[in-house]
Amino acid sequence: MTNGLKTAQELARLSHKVYCTGGLMLHNSSAYVGAYAADFVRHFNADLFFFSSRGVSEEGLITDASAEETHLRKVMFEQSRKRIFLCDRSKLGQVYCYNLCTTAQTDDYIMD
Repeated sequence: MTNGLKTAQELARLSHKVYCTGGLMLHNSSAYVGAYAADFVRHFNADLFFFSSRGVSEEGLITDASAEETHLRKVMFEQSRKRIFLCDRSKLGQVYCYNLCTTAQTDDYIMD
């Protein structure tokens, strides 16, 4: 399941079964967000939730610049048993407007 158009297209190309949240598409990120997407996500329970964000502070606060995307990530965070943060070095020390969670609330991370 994904709210990302590009991710859905890549998974479909690889012949995976793909559920896409639908909702309002943000043109800058090709991500679906909004109440419709959040309601869709609440119908599922996930074993694993892979997510990224724009920044992670030195104290471990994971943040983003999009209120809509952060809200949907929080919904999926609640619906998931394990949460894995995807991060590259360019995000370290970066802080944006909207708080998602802390690194202590994640189960693992994947970093370059």
